[in-house]
Amino acid sequence: MGLLTSEQEKQYPRIAYMLDYLFQQQFDLRYELTISLSTEHMELYPAGCEKKLCIPMSGFLMQSTIESSFKEWFMDFADQRIEVTEDGGLNFDVLAAQFFLLSRYEEYLTFEADSFGRYQAKNSSLFKKGLLQVPLVDRWTMDFMNRWNQIFPQHRIQLRNVHEENLLTIDIDKAYAIKYASPFHLGRTLIKSLVHGSISEAWWKWRVWFGKEQDPFDQFDHIKKLNERYGLEPKVFVLCGESKGYDQNLGLENEHIRQAIFSLAKPSSIGIHPSIRSTTSFMVLSEELDYLARHLGQKPGMSRQHFLKLSLPQSYDWLCELGIKEDYTMGYAEVPGFRAGTSKAFYWFQLKDNKSTPLKVVPFSVMDTTLCDYMALSCEEAVQQVKLIKDEAIKYGGRLGVLLHQESPGGYGRWKGWQNFYEEVLKLISE
Repeated sequence: MGLLTSEQEKQYPRIAYMLDYLFQQQFDLRYELTISLSTEHMELYPAGCEKKLCIPMSGFLMQSTIESSFKEWFMDFADQRIEVTEDGGLNFDVLAAQFFLLSRYEEYLTFEADSFGRYQAKNSSLFKKGLLQVPLVDRWTMDFMNRWNQIFPQHRIQLRNVHEENLLTIDIDKAYAIKYASPFHLGRTLIKSLVHGSISEAWWKWRVWFGKEQDPFDQFDHIKKLNERYGLEPKVFVLCGESKGYDQNLGLENEHIRQAIFSLAKPSSIGIHPSIRSTTSFMVLSEELDYLARHLGQKPGMSRQHFLKLSLPQSYDWLCELGIKEDYTMGYAEVPGFRAGTSKAFYWFQLKDNKSTPLKVVPFSVMDTTLCDYMALSCEEAVQQVKLIKDEAIKYGGRLGVLLHQESPGGYGRWKGWQNFYEEVLKLISE
């Protein structure tokens, strides 16, 4: 049951969403809360209490449209900490500021996309304010709790699920580099090596294809043992689209490929990794989901877009329509940080229709290819970057969410020198 009346929820769905987010998802509230709402401010207090907490209302949560002025407003308050004014109120509309980040409001505005059509980190308000690696929503939540407890010492609140379990996720973009490739693909890659004058590389690929040497992407047994050693159960996302362009997966019809991938997690922890092609076709996305369901033996409930190609609201609208319950795409490819300002899961608010949805958004804050490809860090530097992100998340009651690829321990190609990265990250997750 919501904290507002049914009429208020209908009239102000954004306010209802934020009150639910704070007082029902983030705080362990063990008493009745009274709310008085006007266009200028909101008063909140424990039922029967004489003191009140007043939050100034900027007006943005009462709107039903999408306005560029909201981003301009947010930029003025992004680096503010919550303080109590002399008259007992808060110094700014923190509910609106948190909503701006959680709803990904700025991704509905006009922006400069990258070559893959993705929203870029450099466009974001957090990046421009130097706050992308600060879980700002979580920090404001903790600030709010502290100010509340300062005003109502007899009616204290506390965070739910303080220090949630750190999150390990694995994307299977391509199960094997050469092994199980079609003869056509083998011939093409051999010709490519020979054209570049690398006879030794061509010979090595030939031997891998014939099973004379281990495929460097075949790290399934190794990472499964590491996961078990550190007591971790990953969420695994499998690319199932047509092998074309940037979608270079191998089919699940092959029993060896299917068993290797599915051995990493229980069926309920395996999700779809929608292809780039599927981002512009609902039919293709539906076909890929059905394909994985047939081989998995059950309909997947989780998703993460390949190449993190997320287009709001279309991507999430389609996932909702197909019955996906959780999405794990919320993060950036080019830089680590907190895209939605939080390390915690939250429910998606659909701005175009101005309504809450049952789709749970589970963010990650750092990806191995970001550190290796985009930032060109060494393995040691990358581990330190993961630690910094973890420390920042834990500081505000959050968690570390990482995205890894199964091939990195093989040390092949771009992963040369990164053989130990996977295990080092597992150590950080399990601490």
